[in-house]
Parts: sequence; structure tokens; C-alpha cells
Amino acid sequence: LPDLPAIAEVCRRRGWRILEDAAHSPGARRAGAVGEYASAACVHTDAAILSFHPVKHVCAGEGGAVLTNDAAVAEQVRRLRSHGIVRKPVTASSPADEGPWFYEQHELGFHYRMTEMQAALGTSQLTKLPRFLARRRALARRYATELTSSGFAEVGVASSFDEGCAYHLYIVHFHDERLRLRAYDWLARQGIRTQVHYIPVYRHPHYRRLHPMAPLDGAERFYRGCLSLPLFPAMTDEEQTRVIEALHAFVEEEGR
Repeated sequence: LPDLPAIAEVCRRRGWRILEDAAHSPGARRAGAVGEYASAACVHTDAAILSFHPVKHVCAGEGGAVLTNDAAVAEQVRRLRSHGIVRKPVTASSPADEGPWFYEQHELGFHYRMTEMQAALGTSQLTKLPRFLARRRALARRYATELTSSGFAEVGVASSFDEGCAYHLYIVHFHDERLRLRAYDWLARQGIRTQVHYIPVYRHPHYRRLHPMAPLDGAERFYRGCLSLPLFPAMTDEEQTRVIEALHAFVEEEGR
């Protein structure tokens, strides 16, 4: 996990702002200081984002939210989500005799407003978050228990459990990227879809054009070995058993 207090201290000394990608974190706890329905969002950062994509902890169809403790940032986000428009006169040049319909566009914003239907869905989902979190953690705990046997260690697979994690994903790590690929193919042949989260962002053409940079060793090591297993609140014990048994079969095959 990132050391946010230390990062915040460095940024304060340099006058930098911190934007926190908290899309995977609702309900996560860290060092006893984390809120119930967010990450450590905005405790050490200026703003944090949450995602309401269908596979995230709280689903509203798409979109997300911005969290901040900074009133100026909150006001700017409100403007930007609706074309940069302010609905009450705020400048000296604003006409004094305009009616209540008056508005001004103060900057080039966007159309990022959530619909009422999405908001209703998200609000309903939020009431289910404790149950979703409990199920995700139960599934992750079982994965960690079942996949830390000596057989997995012998073929270079690492798996662990953290009670404070919100477990949007459950990731095992292979010490050999060729082994990771063989496991991916093995599971796919049995109808079990896995995924790799994520390709380092600086590898993508857009970011290479913007910020050419050398590979980061830690990011590359993680990327070469990571594999996300199926995990979602509606996953049954039987479905998880099928994944675990397939992984054990893979380990046995590799050990021959």
C-alpha cells in the first residue's frame, strides 16, 4: 500500500497537490483511520475519486464521484461537471437587473452530471455495501487459505489476505510470467476467465508521447506476475470451489 502520510509530507513541502485514485477502495480500512464508505480519501490527499462502474463495489451504471475536504476544489468540481456554469451572479460585470434565470459560464467544463436514475441505483447499492464487503472478504480469505499450500509455493505462486482490504480484485502473483500465461490458458480452457490488472500506464502510446520514461522496476515485476481470479459478491461457494480445484489441478500438472 502507498505510504500516503509520507507522500503528503513530501508534497506539502513542494506545494504539490495529491489526487487519489480510490476506485477500488470503498469500505477499506487502513491503520484504523479509514471511514466506513471510502478509502482514506482526503485524509492525506486533496481529492479522491470513486468509480460506480458495474463491477465496482457500488454500481450506478457508470461514472463515479469526487471526494474532497477542500471547499474550493468542491466548488470547481461542481462547475466542471456542468459546462463550467454558475447559476448566480458572482462577478462585478454581472448585470444587476437580470432575473432568477441568469447564469454565467466561468470556464470550459463538461457534461458530467449523474442522472436521477443512476443516483437512485447508486443510493440503493450503497445500503448493500456492508454485505458486499463481507462476501468479498470471505471469498478472499478462502482463496488465501486454499492457495498458500506448499504446492503453490513450489511453483512460485504467492497469495495473501488483508482484513482491511475491500477486495475489488483478488490477485495471485506468479514469480515467472511464463507460468502466469500457462495458468491463464489452463483456466480459460475450463471456462474460467481471469484477467491481468494492470498493464503499467506508462507503456501505453498516449503516455509514452506525453511522458517518455524508463520502465519502473516495481511496476514491471508486479505486472509480469499478477493474475486476478474471479471474485464478486454473488459468487457462490460452489463457483469458487471450481476455481480453486482448477488451480490445484494446474499446480499438480506443473509439478509433474
